[in-house]
Amino acid sequence: MSKKERLKKLLQCFESLKDVKFIIDKDYFLKYPEAILTLNYAIARFIKSELGFKIQQDDPKVFFSAKHIPEKKQITIHIRMPVKDEWKKITEFLDIDIYFPQEELAKITKLLD
Repeated sequence: MSKKERLKKLLQCFESLKDVKFIIDKDYFLKYPEAILTLNYAIARFIKSELGFKIQQDDPKVFFSAKHIPEKKQITIHIRMPVKDEWKKITEFLDIDIYFPQEELAKITKLLD
C-alpha cells in the first residue's frame, strides 16, 4: 500500500470518528480542581506516515489543563488544539490526554532547581 493510500485510509478513519459521541457524566470533569495553563508550542509527529500536526506559536485557541486524581495517584494533562499538517496541508483539532503517576511530578519540579 502506498503512502498516499495509507494517508487516505487514516483520514477516512478520522472522518468516521467525527460523529462519535462519548457520554461522560459532566460531574466527572467538575470533581477535581483544574489548572488552566498556557502552552507556547506543540507538535505531534507520525514519522512513518510523514504527518506532522502543529499549533501556531502561542495560539489562544489551545486548551491545556492539568488535574490531580488522588484516588488513582495520577496527574492528567489534557491538550486540545487546532493543528495543521504542513506537509499535507490538513487542519484538524487534536485531543491529547496524558496520565502519569503523581510521584513523577517530583521529577518534573526538580528540573526547575
